[in-house]
Amino acid sequence: MPAVTKGTVAVTGASGFVGSHVCRALASEGYTVRACVRNPGDDVKTSHLKAMTGKGKLELWSGDLMEPGSYDSSFKGSDAVVHCAARVHEQATQDMIASHLEGTKHVLESAKKAGTVKRFVQTSSVAAIMDPVRACSGEKTEFTEEDWADNATLEVGAFYAIGKRDAERMVMQFAKEEGVSFDVVCINPGLVIGECLCKAHTKASPVFIRELLYGNPQPQVFFPWVDATEVAAAHHRALTRPEAAGQRFIVVGDSSSRPELAASKLRELYPTYKVENLDLPWWKRLLMPILAWSYDAKTVQGEMRMKNDKSKSVLGLQYTPLEESLKRTVDSMVTPGWVK
Repeated sequence: MPAVTKGTVAVTGASGFVGSHVCRALASEGYTVRACVRNPGDDVKTSHLKAMTGKGKLELWSGDLMEPGSYDSSFKGSDAVVHCAARVHEQATQDMIASHLEGTKHVLESAKKAGTVKRFVQTSSVAAIMDPVRACSGEKTEFTEEDWADNATLEVGAFYAIGKRDAERMVMQFAKEEGVSFDVVCINPGLVIGECLCKAHTKASPVFIRELLYGNPQPQVFFPWVDATEVAAAHHRALTRPEAAGQRFIVVGDSSSRPELAASKLRELYPTYKVENLDLPWWKRLLMPILAWSYDAKTVQGEMRMKNDKSKSVLGLQYTPLEESLKRTVDSMVTPGWVK
């Protein structure tokens, strides 16, 4: 399938943290961006999208993951679809998996119905790749695009990983069906930080940095950090590189660490701020292997590194240093007064 270097691209989940950055990147590259949100009239969630400028243009369209056919009109005539949307759940349950797969199916069906879509880019996650069970056993601590989170099961409570993994496989399989006009690329980001484009983004994945500023206890997970700028660039280049077709790409920066490294760098960058990296209380850490789902407990215990070589060689990504990403994150939260 030829690459999509110009034309119209529909983006689901456009008001979200990753979706907003993807929209901005594509508009700046000259595409007509159809930013799909549930309610285009909700200025609180869409004003930052309306303010985006670039060589291209951005249009607001409506779309709801849980409604079949909801994206039919926004995808009609589109050259590509970037699927960033995911239904937000306050708790990880089987409902999360069902809604994630159902929503992805609805998006795929609308893309197929359009008949004009040449490339479909799926926003997945390293959660579909990494395996804390193997990491904690010492069997494997470094992961590539060849790996799948196959130890993620309902029995161990791996709801998020199952949703991301199975949705990715669904997308790959769907592209092989008769009558499908598009090929597929999957982007697997790590923990995405960087510039928050609206207040709601401070409670998306950058919330871990927000918690350091507030000094709230949090699990000491080994994070594969990545700046939203590179995640957006990965989605753009997934459209423009013919050789990306049918592939998945780990998109993580060159620094992975537990929160303490980020906290120490923030203290250096902002010596007047009271930055605290508080672990969970001792009794919660003690009870985690008993009360928490075993998959979650192993995710905290394990030290899993992601290989980003392929994203560099095929997509040509160069990663922002962690210090710069942290500064972008904090400044974008503090300067508008969203975090005080």
